[in-house]
Amino acid sequence: MFYGARGDRGMSLVTYIGPRTRGDLALMFSRHLKRWKLTPDGEPMIAPSSRLLPVRSGGVRAMLKIAVHGEEKLGSLLMNWWNGQGAARVLAYEADALLMERAADGTSLGDLARNNRDDEASRIICEVVARLHAPRGRPPPELVPLMR
Repeated sequence: MFYGARGDRGMSLVTYIGPRTRGDLALMFSRHLKRWKLTPDGEPMIAPSSRLLPVRSGGVRAMLKIAVHGEEKLGSLLMNWWNGQGAARVLAYEADALLMERAADGTSLGDLARNNRDDEASRIICEVVARLHAPRGRPPPELVPLMR
């Protein structure tokens, strides 16, 4: 089976999931599935820096994300700090694992732009950016600087 996402140039970032990989992923996800009482709700996905599994937490659609690179692990701290303001709400996190709400299927920003609704897409982007950069009661976690 093939899984992946579209790159920024429309190229597919696809990873083959064979029997061995599927077994490795099952082991990787199993601890968190048990600990957080999750039910798989789709096929696993492999991204360059993480492994993802659509799940249900109770009746709630969620995504279990396991970071496999250090910088990606810091992203969980940032997601938790944002506290659902402009980003997916974090339901649980621990070291390399993040359980976050999963977006409902619907119209994407790309769909809006491709259908002459650029203004609407731009407004949504601006609202999200404003929420991400809104003042909070505590400083953000220390992250990897953009320039090293």
